[in-house]
Amino acid sequence: MWRNIQHILWDWNGTLLNDFPTCHGIVNTLAGEWGIEPVDVELCREKFRHPVEEFYRDLGFDFSERGYNELLRSFITHYSKESSTIGLHEGAEEALRWFHSGGYSQQILSAYPHDAIEESIAPHGIRHYFREVWGAGDAGGVGKLELGRALFRHLGYSPAETVLIGDTDHDAEVARALGVECILVPNGHQAHSVIARQGFPVAGSLAEALALFRPHRVAAA
Repeated sequence: MWRNIQHILWDWNGTLLNDFPTCHGIVNTLAGEWGIEPVDVELCREKFRHPVEEFYRDLGFDFSERGYNELLRSFITHYSKESSTIGLHEGAEEALRWFHSGGYSQQILSAYPHDAIEESIAPHGIRHYFREVWGAGDAGGVGKLELGRALFRHLGYSPAETVLIGDTDHDAEVARALGVECILVPNGHQAHSVIARQGFPVAGSLAEALALFRPHRVAAA
């Protein structure tokens, strides 16, 4: 299947950007502010799901008096303060460089706000690897699937020539709905046990994901 792939859709948070440790810390900071018991790393990754509001409900957050939007604003405030300290996953730049040199097109597809993604990318010097960066706001602030459909209309890509690389079952859902291949990497926000149930290949690292394509590089050159 990888021989036909020419277009890579990258998830950003948790897939290329190693921000789960920061997010886990913020979740526990918010838990303290809301009188919730802290959650350990394993449980946080097992519980994480979309919509994210339901993830927080599963952890015990009660939005009957203090709404989810208040929590979200607080999360963004904490995240913004720490964003400059967040690095890429090991092997991320190597993978981007390899796909770029092999003639693959690369795009970011994320439900994270577009401006925040661009700001997050900038310090790493990797923006030139991406033909497009699509986040919330590019198509009316809609969800990731709708963004993906808009991206395909915009670029005219064939789903049969496209793979989405992500770190959550939501990425698998989006890939399935778009009709594209998917590789899941359990180094981000969701546990291996969760993404392994999605029916797509699971690579232990970005290096392992890249290895799937190495025999077929000439197809995209």
